[in-house]
Amino acid sequence: EMLQRGFNLDLSEYSDSDYFNQYNEYLLSRFNFGGFQAGLPIAMDPWGIFVNLDALEDFGIVNSTLDKDLGEPSDEYKEWVDNFTWKSFVDTVKRTNNENHAGLSKVYPNFVSYSLGSLFNQYMFDGTVDLSSPEIIETVKQLIEYESELAQYCVYKYDETSVGTVAKDQFTNAAPWAGNRNFVEDEYCTFYGEAPWAIDTLSSYISSHNAKVAEDTTGTMKPLDTKIDYLPYPKVSDDADSYSGVGISGLTFGNLCPVGEDGREHCATATSQLEMDVAAYFAMFMGLDPRAIESRSKVQYVFDGRTYTGDLCLPLSKRGAKFNWQEDDAYSHIPDPAEEFDDNWQYQMSLWFDVYDLYVTNDQPADVENFTNITYGLVQMLDSIYMLDGYGDDYVTCLNYWNEPVNIPDGDGIKDIFDQWQTRFTAYRNEETNDGVLGTPSYVSNVLAQLSAIEEDINSTSEIAWEFLQECVDSYYYDENMDSLYNVLDRTNRNSYEGSYLN
Repeated sequence: EMLQRGFNLDLSEYSDSDYFNQYNEYLLSRFNFGGFQAGLPIAMDPWGIFVNLDALEDFGIVNSTLDKDLGEPSDEYKEWVDNFTWKSFVDTVKRTNNENHAGLSKVYPNFVSYSLGSLFNQYMFDGTVDLSSPEIIETVKQLIEYESELAQYCVYKYDETSVGTVAKDQFTNAAPWAGNRNFVEDEYCTFYGEAPWAIDTLSSYISSHNAKVAEDTTGTMKPLDTKIDYLPYPKVSDDADSYSGVGISGLTFGNLCPVGEDGREHCATATSQLEMDVAAYFAMFMGLDPRAIESRSKVQYVFDGRTYTGDLCLPLSKRGAKFNWQEDDAYSHIPDPAEEFDDNWQYQMSLWFDVYDLYVTNDQPADVENFTNITYGLVQMLDSIYMLDGYGDDYVTCLNYWNEPVNIPDGDGIKDIFDQWQTRFTAYRNEETNDGVLGTPSYVSNVLAQLSAIEEDINSTSEIAWEFLQECVDSYYYDENMDSLYNVLDRTNRNSYEGSYLN
């Protein structure tokens, strides 16, 4: 959006910096358009599904009991996570559902989207999707059948009049978008996925609650001891690839020296370049330097009457890398909180687990080398993102599709490329009978009947969106001959990685 309006500074001019080169290349590529580095990554969180481990045991699904010395999960639980398919997901939701407990908080439209990683990669690499092959149609049919079945086993009602906005009568305290409380405080459900980015929020919520319990002199508050794990999205089938994802937030910088019609930069003031430099280097320092990471891990803030500590995301840096000043004896006088770690990635990961200790399975510091005492589902998630040694070759999918141009002008409004697909829960209902809503008999057939129209809409508007972005860039960034400085339609840089590995 900022690039379309001509506001962005091209940050590739900092590409020779020691700081710039500490970033994971894949994360940088999400904000690179035809060589134009339009932003810097400032936060990254995995996106997946939370599971209540106590519910799994109470309902006899699987025993996740930990080895108390090592903090390791049982082999039975590891196998369950490794084989977490849509079939097992729906089966577990159904088996843990009764009049007092729901199997799932809500059906989330993106459960299916994020499981279809091969289609997502099609879109990322080619800007198009192919929903026409018999294999794809059969897979989509199976998944939306599961999706429709899930609607029966939720905290919220799914019927003709209320699609996930009104809680069932027995869940008296449940309110839309109160999923943290519904899941960990009231323990209404086995799975929680409507806020897939809440990995740090849930841990902070429990820690903050328990801190208030410790301060409660009346004895009326009770501690929360909910045991949870964080899982990649379910696989389509036993032999399919497992896809998880990350949401990546970016920071853009205003270009105070815009390119004029003569093809030269024209700074507003003599200090404009300095101001841009300071902003860019401070952002890189804030996101990557171990001294900044240490400070951020101690930040305290109050939200909704609770005090939280720590403002960290997963590491944005490459694995195995340190800054020049950390390895040059001439700078040994500079305090280095990461000195005892092999790299800055390990250091930030260790602090992340110190802040969000819910996912550490014993009272020892998190093992960020072998990952032995971290909840197993989260280990699999981290492996899919960072390719941990000895775990496997799973993909990570960049789920934050706002890093792609997905909106185009539409009259006085904006059209979203994925609108028809994302609104499928109610989009194809019969307006007279309301049949066709998620969970009703004709839901699956109605959605399948629209697949070709959905495909055509995505593909045609995707091309328009990319061309619109190129037109905008041409308007603001050009040389002395009025030729565009960037070919946004060339996605070589954005797609130069095997799959979507974060390496």
